[in-house]
Amino acid sequence: MLIPTLQVRDAMTFMPDTIKGNVTLAEALHMMRVNRYRHLPVTVGGTAVGLVSDRDLKWALSLGLPESTPVSEVMTEVTGSAKPNDALADVLDAFIDHKQGSALVTSPAGEVVGIVTTTDLARILQEILSQSSSRKAGRVADAG
Repeated sequence: MLIPTLQVRDAMTFMPDTIKGNVTLAEALHMMRVNRYRHLPVTVGGTAVGLVSDRDLKWALSLGLPESTPVSEVMTEVTGSAKPNDALADVLDAFIDHKQGSALVTSPAGEVVGIVTTTDLARILQEILSQSSSRKAGRVADAG
């Protein structure tokens, strides 16, 4: 089976909503629930500084942190990000190696231009498998 060389741009969600580091845990959790997000990029002055997940927020609240705590206190700081032209396989390696559920995609200036999540990767895998199944079904029909 020939699998195409995919880039981050092929899987990422373009221009995701972001939140500022001073947004409270309660506000961030509400935004995630309303919009059905599991991950949000955190920005300061338009530059990506971290990622926060619904799991991070729920964990912080379960520890007794006040709902007024800023998300910057519980976010995962950005130590690296993907670029749209990067190989998608490299992002997948990072997901596996670091048990990540998402990765920021940034411009050279550090602005958030996208996000890649495990759901995005599952969607791409589903598309590849569907195409492979269609090709196999076509070969079987041609042989019959």
